[in-house]
Amino acid sequence: MDVCCAAGSPVSVDYTPKGSFEQFGCVPVYITGSGSKAIIAIYDIFGFKYPQFQQVCDRLAAAGYVVVAPDIFRGQPWDMDKMPPKPEDNLMGWMQSYSWEVR
Repeated sequence: MDVCCAAGSPVSVDYTPKGSFEQFGCVPVYITGSGSKAIIAIYDIFGFKYPQFQQVCDRLAAAGYVVVAPDIFRGQPWDMDKMPPKPEDNLMGWMQSYSWEVR
């Protein structure tokens, strides 16, 4: 149990992010931390606007990194209400609808 607790507390839903939301070209990003090394953080299908994901980024930043999380879904993440996905939700169609090219 001590090893588990040494990693810190789990993320919390009422977390206040330490970083900021900015625009990098045409891509929104969450950016936090400072240092000479960087981490590009990629999130799950629910997007980057959840405080739990921002808390993970802030924890990485606290270790001395600049952390950048681009909004790869451009503000259109998978709706959390559609979990678990049903056939009529068309998860694969949603995933295939994205152009992964930078516009």
